[in-house]
Amino acid sequence: MALGHGSKKSRSCDLEVAPAPVDLPLEWVGPGNEASMTSSKMLRRPCRCLLAFLVIVTIIILSGGATLAWYFLEYRVWVLEPRVQQQYTARLSILNRNYSSGLSSHTSPAFTAQAKEVQDMVRRIVKGSDLSRYFNSTKVFAFGEGSVVAHFWLVLSVPDSHVGKVTMERVSSCLHSLLGAYRGSDREETANYGEYLLHLPSFSITDCYRYQVVSSSTAVAMRGPNTQRSSCLWHLRAPQGSSTQSFRLELRMEWLLPECRDRLAVYDGLTPTDTHLITSLYGCSRQERVVHVLSSGEWMTVVWKQGLYNYKDPFSLSAQAWTTEMCSSNIELQPVSGVQGSLRTPSIPATTHQTPTVPGHSLCPLQTMDYHWSLKVMS
Repeated sequence: MALGHGSKKSRSCDLEVAPAPVDLPLEWVGPGNEASMTSSKMLRRPCRCLLAFLVIVTIIILSGGATLAWYFLEYRVWVLEPRVQQQYTARLSILNRNYSSGLSSHTSPAFTAQAKEVQDMVRRIVKGSDLSRYFNSTKVFAFGEGSVVAHFWLVLSVPDSHVGKVTMERVSSCLHSLLGAYRGSDREETANYGEYLLHLPSFSITDCYRYQVVSSSTAVAMRGPNTQRSSCLWHLRAPQGSSTQSFRLELRMEWLLPECRDRLAVYDGLTPTDTHLITSLYGCSRQERVVHVLSSGEWMTVVWKQGLYNYKDPFSLSAQAWTTEMCSSNIELQPVSGVQGSLRTPSIPATTHQTPTVPGHSLCPLQTMDYHWSLKVMS
């Protein structure tokens, strides 16, 4: 009986308790299992909250960084910073256009139409280069011969912090590279850009440019060249005249150094072309230390080419305006003998674009009715 009782007791100890199913209602689960599940849920909630917090902080940091980068790299530079205007003068030959007399006048329809087309072309060229964001304006100021040579100004508006980056070398390189991409081959010297056939070797640009209206009747000193550049161009303009009065310019050039290899060329008009050349001076000429030249109209152009670098200005320029004197006069002769009236030529410097020829002495007897008269010309 004892064994039988022990056997029953042993069988009861070997019985296994089946685990409570997961999907059973909470009231069916024992007290120990309920506490374990509650503890697990309490541990998961802080982990999820921490993860969400980290995601939100990361988004805020990235958004803040992007906003700061946009402010310092874009808004502050392109909106808030003061701008520096950089002006360049350039020229380019257009081979599939022919020069006509209408292109010599700024008021002619031919000049206006052609200038508008060229300005649009220059605008598209600059906008298509790395200088796009700096572009401000462009204006054609003259056309020259050879088929058609367009002379134009280019103005860039550069943020103050970018002035050191936008150099003359970079501007020239960007524009040359863009035009070179339109060549048929690397050996060709022409580029087809839109409807224009451009002669690439003729393209030149410089940032050493001076413009001044000269209205004083006494000599006014001009600003000298930038000796850091290899060339410089001056445009001098007399006051705009009227139907009864016009002006011309007198330019005084003086070499300041005993020796140099620089070259100065003076042109009668807006375009530096051979047909408008008044005089060309070279090498700090000892024979002509001071030279005066006179324009035939209101515009004069001076071009300087540097020979060897010198930190001093090799020359000085000064200019003054003159009222154009008419070279015609009427004298009414009276029926008496003796000298009557006088004719006088205007004061003209030694070098002019159109040098007048005046004989020393000459007598020109003419017979009119019953009187004889003679003209005596003295130089």
